[in-house]
Amino acid sequence: MFGQSAWGWLPSLYLLLGGFAGGIALVSAAVRLACGGMRAEVDGSCALGSFPAVVSRLSLVLLLIGLTCLLLDVDNPDRALVLWDSFSNRNSWMAIGAWVLAVGCVVFAINLIFAVPKLRDALGEMLPQGGRGMMVVGNVVILISGIIGLVIATYTGVLLFAAESIPMWRTLTLPMLFLLSSCSMGVEVSMAILSFGTAFEGLRIASAHTLMTEIAVAGVLLGLGESGAMIMYVIGRSGAGTFCAQEIAKMLTGTLAPWFWGGAVVLGILVPFVCEMVLMTALRRDAHRAMSLRNALGRAQSGTMIVRSLFEGVLPMIAAVSSVVGSFALRCVVIAVGVHEPVAIARLVTASLGIS
Repeated sequence: MFGQSAWGWLPSLYLLLGGFAGGIALVSAAVRLACGGMRAEVDGSCALGSFPAVVSRLSLVLLLIGLTCLLLDVDNPDRALVLWDSFSNRNSWMAIGAWVLAVGCVVFAINLIFAVPKLRDALGEMLPQGGRGMMVVGNVVILISGIIGLVIATYTGVLLFAAESIPMWRTLTLPMLFLLSSCSMGVEVSMAILSFGTAFEGLRIASAHTLMTEIAVAGVLLGLGESGAMIMYVIGRSGAGTFCAQEIAKMLTGTLAPWFWGGAVVLGILVPFVCEMVLMTALRRDAHRAMSLRNALGRAQSGTMIVRSLFEGVLPMIAAVSSVVGSFALRCVVIAVGVHEPVAIARLVTASLGIS
């Protein structure tokens, strides 16, 4: 699949994990702040249970694994770790990205402290004004983690866009496509964690219904946006010259077609979109039924209601897995078409002689 020697599956995995980490950090920050932020998590007025701790751990682990993949792909990983040697090169997106990812690790680690109740309580005792100071600082940390997540998710596409010598990557549509794909992963995985976890224990069903409905709507909108960005990318690169048109043909009808249509389109967009539409319809139809699988099993219902609750509880997991697999396929396809345009012999000779 990968025809060039400089890029392979490790960069594709990094682009997936980096975007995944950024997307779920952004989505989880939005969910937590929408539910009242740190104050609500402390006093339990809008309890999200284990959700903050789970997504905070997940975003940090994903980013660290992604960075490891990136380091393993470079020739000298030990030199790549010396970030300050490249800090003076402000025109290098690699240097800028290295610092962004380093800051992201620190911010996500701090965010994890505020998300775990035991660590948060211990920190609250050390901060000025005790619990009140902890709530203020915690909300700021949640907000910053969401912003850093947005930057990291966008950067995974900007990194490819900055490669000026690769025609298939020189379009601003690519960072937009990667950002929407990352946010889509964040929404689908967040929905799955909320559905199968303990997020809504003790929470009013109406509040849980409202939150899940809003997340489902966001998933539908992101699916539409990602579809539009993908269409713009294909059309834009098709008209960017003969070489790009040939690479697009590989994606649509050639050797990359199974990865593009089956992976990026069907698994990455279509399956999550259909799942979110079904969930959104079900939520609107019955505003008083919780979507948690645990709640569904714990309630005495008829056989039909149990099957329906189980089905709708499993849908978020199907959407989450499908979105991640499809997003990886998308990045593999984009990496695979990221080759240099062949230079004709005549152009090479005239350039070497200084003839324009």
